[in-house]
Parts: sequence; C-alpha cells; structure tokens
Amino acid sequence: MNSQKWLYAGGRPKWLATILNRCFATIHTLGINDRQASPMRARLTVWGRILLFLFFFIGFGAVAGGVGVMKEMLPFPEVWLQGTPFHGYFYPGLILCLVVGSSQFAAAFILLWRSSIGNVASLIAGLVLAGWMVGELRLIGFQAPIQGCFVAIGMVEVGLSFARLRRTHSRTPRCGASHPTGLRT
Repeated sequence: MNSQKWLYAGGRPKWLATILNRCFATIHTLGINDRQASPMRARLTVWGRILLFLFFFIGFGAVAGGVGVMKEMLPFPEVWLQGTPFHGYFYPGLILCLVVGSSQFAAAFILLWRSSIGNVASLIAGLVLAGWMVGELRLIGFQAPIQGCFVAIGMVEVGLSFARLRRTHSRTPRCGASHPTGLRT
C-alpha cells in the first residue's frame, strides 16, 4: 500500500471503504487541500455554528419526516398527489430522507472536518433544501406555512455559505510578544 492510499478499510464494510477512498482520492486529485499551517483546526465563527445547527436540525427533521411519511405515520391527504408523478407518499418520503437529509448531514460533517470545502457543501445543501421545497410547492401547491419556512431556511443556508465559516489564524504574535510562547528572548 503506497503513501497516497487512504486508510479507511479498518472496521468498515469493504464497499464503504471503497466509496470513502474514492471520494478522498477525488478531493486529493482536484487539489483541494484541507491542511492548515497550524496543527489546530480553526474554530467555527458564529455564522459557521448557526449553519452547523441548521444542518443537524433540518437533517434530523428530514430523516424523521421521510421515515414517518414512508411508514404512513404522518398521514397526508391523497388528493395532494393528484396531478403529480407519485401515487403514494413512499417515494417522496424516500427522496426527503435520502436526498435532503443526507445532504444536510454531509454538509454538517464536512463543515466540521473539512474546512476547505465547507462553503461549497453548505451551498449545495442549501440549494437542495430550497429546491426540494420549490419542487414540492410546484407539484402540490401551498398547503401549510411551514413550507415557506423551509424555503427561507434553505435560502439562509445558501446565504451563509458565502460567509466566513472559520476563524483565520493570525500569523503575528498577540500582545506584542516576539516569541510564540509569549516570552521575550
């Protein structure tokens, strides 16, 4: 095994290890470098923490809502599906769970672990959420005020994806110290 090989095989199923290895190899090939000069990862700004909260909150809601709709624990009127390509709520629930939920969770974990692509992941997750809601409004129309709230949250995620999500490390010593330890020599 060469030094460029990613070490994600231990304790995981082989297919998952293969997917993770390919994803990280692609990121490496694209030249996206996540390593910072400092061994410590920069902390999230207030905007980054708000975005992280939204990702987890919406992600859990999308997964729970998708499962609830698929198992018919959240009954919706069948009349809402007239004129849509769906004959039941199973597939919309599956899409909600897999596409919207996973994009929110993926953006949250990327924001936590891979600061160099956090903004891009945030943008994609916000667009997926807003696109899901616009598609829902287009297919079944306005049925509840919460639909507008989710469009707004998606747009907030998109807007925050352009903000600085991590603090930058200052290269100059603080408080006028000339030595990294703060002691003058």
